Amino acid sequence: MNTDMTGIPFTSRGVEMSRAAEKNGEYKRSQLRILMLEDSCVDIELNEFEISEAGLDFVTMRAVSENDFLEGLLGFQPDIILSDYELPDYDGISALTLVREKCPDIPFIFVTGRMGEETAIEMMTRGATDYVLKHRLSRLAPAIKRALKEVEDKTNRRIAEEALRESEERYRTIVKAANEGICVIGEENKIVFANDRLSEMFGYSVEELTGKSIFEFLDEEGAAAATVGWWRGYKDFRERVEARLTSRDGSTLWTIASTTPLRDKDGKYTGTLVMLTDISKRKKAEELIKKNSEELKNLIEIAAHELRHPATVFRGYAQILMEDWEDLDRETIQNALSRIDAATTRLMRLVISLLETSRIERGKIDLSLSEVDPVAPVRRVVEEFRLREVDRKLRLTCEVLGKEEMDAEKVKQVLVILIDNAAKYSDKKCPIDIECVKVEGEIVYRIADLGPGISDEDKERIFERFYQVEDVLHHSVPGIGLGLYIAKVIVEVQGGWISEEPRDGGGSVFSFGIPCRP
Repeated sequence: MNTDMTGIPFTSRGVEMSRAAEKNGEYKRSQLRILMLEDSCVDIELNEFEISEAGLDFVTMRAVSENDFLEGLLGFQPDIILSDYELPDYDGISALTLVREKCPDIPFIFVTGRMGEETAIEMMTRGATDYVLKHRLSRLAPAIKRALKEVEDKTNRRIAEEALRESEERYRTIVKAANEGICVIGEENKIVFANDRLSEMFGYSVEELTGKSIFEFLDEEGAAAATVGWWRGYKDFRERVEARLTSRDGSTLWTIASTTPLRDKDGKYTGTLVMLTDISKRKKAEELIKKNSEELKNLIEIAAHELRHPATVFRGYAQILMEDWEDLDRETIQNALSRIDAATTRLMRLVISLLETSRIERGKIDLSLSEVDPVAPVRRVVEEFRLREVDRKLRLTCEVLGKEEMDAEKVKQVLVILIDNAAKYSDKKCPIDIECVKVEGEIVYRIADLGPGISDEDKERIFERFYQVEDVLHHSVPGIGLGLYIAKVIVEVQGGWISEEPRDGGGSVFSFGIPCRP
């Protein structure tokens, strides 16, 4: 018999226990530590003999009182406890209660001389691991091994469960923080799980999404593709397709949908994991690129058509002047130069429109505000127009207005565009009416013609870039469809508005307003 460092008596029959360890009360950490609550040294020897015969490497500590047992429980840190049922100064029931309170995972085996079946059942319900009668000690070693195996299994199970919980928590964290919308589609194509990102994408809370059919967010084409995808899921196909969905506010949500079939442990299909990557911005960029590409194509075709006219004029009259100069009379020469001048003007307007559009696209429109008479830009435009087209009648109606702060040059630019537009689309014999009035804190300009008017279909697009009412390559009037677009941008930069309305008796009235500044 030996004593440990606390002075509590203990014995050791571990097969590899060294003399130095015995002398100093030390033991190998790999040894099985057994705390015995037993007052009989003979019974301890018998217990150790049975355990040793089973080939277990162990060290034991003896306790005979409550204090001994508590110190052994906390200091010795046993792997298993063997306890008699009754002792002079303590009892096994109290020891069992203490162990389940302090160290609930330590196996507790009663080794007693007498214990009825009812008592044994009661002890098991209180948390005892097993019981062995002293006259049947051959069961002791197997009971210990079985108890230790249960502890090992329980520990491994707890470790596995903890690892699973940690794994699930990591998974939830990853899924929650993912930049993709993630959901699981279960029976009847209903959403059984959705992450926060999917909630943001669709505009519904996670709770609202749960239970909804995925088909509620798909159009006919998408629903058909999804149906095929779910069917392929049964066959273990993984899909990656472009899907167009509709969010709560009705807006289109373009996504890349990656689907993976889910199966239970028996291989039965249970649903589909869907990961949605929002590509709406990319889709809009692609559409913008496509639109710009089409517009560039149109621009090239229209510009080529427009440039061909002045180029033809320049070349034709240049050849006439060079080849027949000496034979031409003054009137013919003046007519040729007049045609060249008109073609030059047409070319300059084309170049100016392109340059102005380029500045607009680059955000290079700057305002130069000053206090001016709002009627002054109108008078200047009318005077310049009459010098160019002496046969065209312009009728000006203006109120007497005080000075207002505005960019007079840009107002003039808009007026030139609208008056030229009215002239192009109406007969020369028809007058163009121009009006400038002040209405509810705005200076309003109106240009009315007696041309063919504008259809409702064209009305929706006349202020778009490169749009013309007639076929762009076969229109009867010059232009590349930039004038009204430029006018609209210039007016809106100044905080104003521009519109077109049909004129009573036929024709169109283009109006724009510039707000008066306080």
